[in-house]
Amino acid sequence: MSLSEEDGNLDLFNAVKNNNESEIRGLLDAGADVNITDESWKRTPLFYAVLGNFENVVRVLIKAGANVNTKDREEKSCLFFAVLSDHSNIARVLIGAKADVNAINKFQKKTPIFYAVSNGNGELVDALIDAGADVNKTDSDGQTALFCALRSKNDNIVRAIIDAGADVNKTEKYGRTALFIAVLHDNKSIVQALIDAGDDVNKTDIVYQTALFSAVRQDNESNVRALFDASADVHKTDDDGKTALRSVVRERYESIVRTLIDAGADVHKTNDDGETALFSAVRQDNESIVRAIIDAGADVKKTCDDGETALFSAVRQDNESNVRALIDAGADVNKTDKYSKTALYIAVLHDNKSIVQALIDSGADVNKTYDDGETALLSAVREGNESVVQALIDSDADVNKTYDDGETALRSAVGECYESIVRTLIDAGADVKKTDNDGQTALFSAVRHDNESIVRALIDAGADVNKTDNDGQTALFCVSSSENSISLLIDAGADVNLPDKKGETPLFDFVRSQLEFHVKALVVKGKALINVRNHHGRTPLFYALQHSPVIARCLLENGGNLCLKDNCNLSILSFLIEEMLHNEVRFDRFHLTEQLNLLYRKGNTEKLVVKALIEVLFCKIVPTCTPLGEVTTSYSYFMHEGCLSEFLSMADDQTQMTIENILEQVSSEQLSQVVPSFVNLGADLNSVDSHGNTLLHYVTLLPFVGVSQTEVMETCHLLWKYGASMNIRNQEGHTPLLFCLSELSLHSEWLLRTDGVKMLEEVCRCLVNCGTNVNNTLPNGKSVFHLIIDLFQKGLRLEDEAVRQEVLNEMCNLLQLFSDANCKQAESFKNSSGHLYLLLHSWASLTLPSSENYSRNVTHNYTFEELLKAILQLLLKCGAKPNARDDDEKTPLHHCKTWSAVKLLIDAGAKTDDVDSSGHPTLLAAAERQNFLERSDCFYPDVLEYPKAFWRTAIKMNLDPWTVDQHENSVLSNMIKCKAFVLAKALMEVTCEDKHIESDTIAYSLLSTICKDQSTHTRWKTNLVEIILNSRKRQLVNLDVPLRYCCKNIVELGSSDDSSHDSLHPSKGLKRKFADNEFEKCGSTQPMHKKIKTADGRCEEKTDGQCSEEETDGQCSKEKTENAENSNDLVHCDSVHCEIAELLLSYGADCRIPDSSGKSCLDLAETCPELKQLLMQPIDMNKISKRIPWDSVSER
Repeated sequence: MSLSEEDGNLDLFNAVKNNNESEIRGLLDAGADVNITDESWKRTPLFYAVLGNFENVVRVLIKAGANVNTKDREEKSCLFFAVLSDHSNIARVLIGAKADVNAINKFQKKTPIFYAVSNGNGELVDALIDAGADVNKTDSDGQTALFCALRSKNDNIVRAIIDAGADVNKTEKYGRTALFIAVLHDNKSIVQALIDAGDDVNKTDIVYQTALFSAVRQDNESNVRALFDASADVHKTDDDGKTALRSVVRERYESIVRTLIDAGADVHKTNDDGETALFSAVRQDNESIVRAIIDAGADVKKTCDDGETALFSAVRQDNESNVRALIDAGADVNKTDKYSKTALYIAVLHDNKSIVQALIDSGADVNKTYDDGETALLSAVREGNESVVQALIDSDADVNKTYDDGETALRSAVGECYESIVRTLIDAGADVKKTDNDGQTALFSAVRHDNESIVRALIDAGADVNKTDNDGQTALFCVSSSENSISLLIDAGADVNLPDKKGETPLFDFVRSQLEFHVKALVVKGKALINVRNHHGRTPLFYALQHSPVIARCLLENGGNLCLKDNCNLSILSFLIEEMLHNEVRFDRFHLTEQLNLLYRKGNTEKLVVKALIEVLFCKIVPTCTPLGEVTTSYSYFMHEGCLSEFLSMADDQTQMTIENILEQVSSEQLSQVVPSFVNLGADLNSVDSHGNTLLHYVTLLPFVGVSQTEVMETCHLLWKYGASMNIRNQEGHTPLLFCLSELSLHSEWLLRTDGVKMLEEVCRCLVNCGTNVNNTLPNGKSVFHLIIDLFQKGLRLEDEAVRQEVLNEMCNLLQLFSDANCKQAESFKNSSGHLYLLLHSWASLTLPSSENYSRNVTHNYTFEELLKAILQLLLKCGAKPNARDDDEKTPLHHCKTWSAVKLLIDAGAKTDDVDSSGHPTLLAAAERQNFLERSDCFYPDVLEYPKAFWRTAIKMNLDPWTVDQHENSVLSNMIKCKAFVLAKALMEVTCEDKHIESDTIAYSLLSTICKDQSTHTRWKTNLVEIILNSRKRQLVNLDVPLRYCCKNIVELGSSDDSSHDSLHPSKGLKRKFADNEFEKCGSTQPMHKKIKTADGRCEEKTDGQCSEEETDGQCSKEKTENAENSNDLVHCDSVHCEIAELLLSYGADCRIPDSSGKSCLDLAETCPELKQLLMQPIDMNKISKRIPWDSVSER
């Protein structure tokens, strides 16, 4: 038979698939390739013979040389298909032909034995094992054939694999051994078999759980016992810190729980949240398990990370049985969680009276106050649970206990409108007159909630109907829609004419709220004063005419006076017209007609209405026609055309035409042209708007909205010419000059408009020349001088240097202007308000931004110091006093924020020995402000001297750097607190070198300040102590006081961390962290100095070992390293407190001397054995001989 090679191979595949043995032999004899592979699966004919279960064909092909280990595209050999298809005979043939029994397929990474196990073919498994199959090969999931056998639940195969040497401790991808799977499948015999085979019963999976966890969750007691018999660790915890006991408690398997407890399970073991098994049992509401765990000795007082005990959970579950069981076992009913809440609080929130009673009966503190000041009673009231409220009251709950904001249980009950609880609390003695932080009683809340019955109950209980709150308002002010409450209050004697702090009575509120009934009740029944005035000098009729013609009529019929004017001479009619013109929403033609008819009936004519209209338009012309409203919305004004037309219709034709022409033509640059027109119409030059501002007030702001100087100045002169008052005040007490400067100070961004600032000078000059009194003051006592100082400070803070210089130059010109005017005018600072007397206090606070160089010019002509001097000279010329005192007894020196200010004031006669009400001299007041935080080597930011030179200069100027106030604060304590080492060390050296240290008072104050400071890693404090002790000629005697401070710090800080006691032990060595040569650099009284030049050209002295400016906390780099290493502990054997204590002892400090309370340092050390050992250890005589001057005479 003649065949091409390709045809022959193809025919071979077909013959095999058709099981045609004779044709196969023929093709093979004709030369067909027995190992040819097809294109799609890369399989040889042998594969198809196996797949077809053609045993004879398989034998023929193998005999013809077929390769039994060829793999297809999925890397499977013929043996895989034989096993997978459960063709046992063919599998044996292939095995006999040396098929690889450990071949691995591509994706699942399995060997043939996996499939034999999955098919449950024990004989084939045996055959594979006999042929050398590796039973410990793992698939892609990390599982061996043993895992497959366990899942197939074929015990014989499992045993066969075990007998074949399976590694029973092999783990799959989840970290589980075969024992885990056997336990999960509840296969008791296999569990034992695996244990017998050596499976590690304490092996953990990826979540750190052992097989015991699985066994207890399966509720399989026999497996649990088997594991215990194999020494399973009952204390093992998973990655959440849970034990098997915690797991089974959650599953509620009581018998397993008891088995675990019998096996020694630790009922005290906590998870990562600090909870024990008892917590879980309580949370699962399983009473029998809870009792079992309690019986096993569980600590019922144990707290979790939230500070709660199991009792909290029992209460939260509303399980009274568990609550009582825990209480009977000794649970602390007054234990608080991290929010200071107790179990009683939770019981109250859950409205569970029986549990509440059980807790109370067990001694729960019903008056316990929580973090926010709340009590159980207050919580019960908020929940509205009357029976719980009664139970708490019966248990002596304080019904008058207050919440943090002053809230009481009664206030809360009233606010929730719980009438029965309100009465219960009143009957229990609740104080109906008690006030909250706003000064309001429960009656205020009752009235506000319109609860008539509660209002009546409170009044009957003695509530004060005329009690005023912090705003001066009574409960009458709180009445809203209820008509009965107001009658109740009036009948109970409420004074309807009591004004609040704004001078307004309840009538004002009711008028604005358009409550007609309430107004009539106040007027008719309460005899309210109709023409009472508020702080603006306005009566209720001002607002009634705007809001409600009906109410206005009522007020007029009962004596309301339409002719009254407010504090700024604004009439009711003008007030109405201004509001109606501006308020488009409120405009209503019908109402307007009614309002005008009321006015007409009371003698007002259309002529008067038109005159008032003219004055409103005149006053509002600037906000209307200039961008002022865009710059500051406080004074924006837009007129409603419909309303304007209504008012204009009342004027004669000529007046109407004139007004319309003015409004059509006027613009920012035509103000000076319209002033005469308004004057011709009869406008009052001093007419005001509702702010009390005249046209002149608004004109002073025009420099900042782009109006030309010519137009502004011409308008000002015209107003003065026509008789406008230069000293008229608005509602805030501002004259036009004060108004202009106050608004500029308020809107500091206007300073960036340098053209406007320059124009301001001319405006102010015009005002002064036209008669403005520069000594006029605001209600708070501020004058133009105070405002200029404030503008100086804002100018100094400007970032743009050119703008800053322009602004400061103009402020100088203004100050010169006002100073000259003050000298010309009759008044002076001596005869002015006491607040003007304190002007230098504001001047003393002037500073530059922290990044600025004080040596550079801040104006065209002045450095910062020169500017301060120029300002000071002008202020002194006006009569300012350098020793004036404010309410805290502070002089200007106390307020100085710069060294320049200090020196200038002293040159001007300021007393350097004055102290304020806290006993602070100048330098201590400055230290309290911690100005030196800007630069660690400068006490004031503008100091140019070296630190030591600065201290010498300050002391020479009679400035005291050593005073300690009543709270034991001093200059040194503030520098230590802020880690200003350079300044502190310089002060110590000057004190010692210049012999000030010879004063016992100074020496003891400095030493005590250092020793009292609690910072633990500021090692340079030890250097300061050594400087003091080494520098005195005469030995200090009473070193026990500084030693006591050190001991207190060691005990207090050490007790916060148990580990610190260990580290305190002297046996570990109280060695110094500074070597001798380092001390010479950092602590010597004669340090090595070097000078460096800074970026700004200033010379700076640096001491070897001194911190650089980059180390802003003032610590040396070596110290920083030590601090980083020691940051985890509070007090160490080498902490600064221990170092100083050892140093003081070596200088003769006596730890046995008692203080005023009778306790010595040794007494303090009773709670800290390691400190006691430190105090009692022998003193190194070599050190004493060097440090104590033995030839001196002891005074002890």
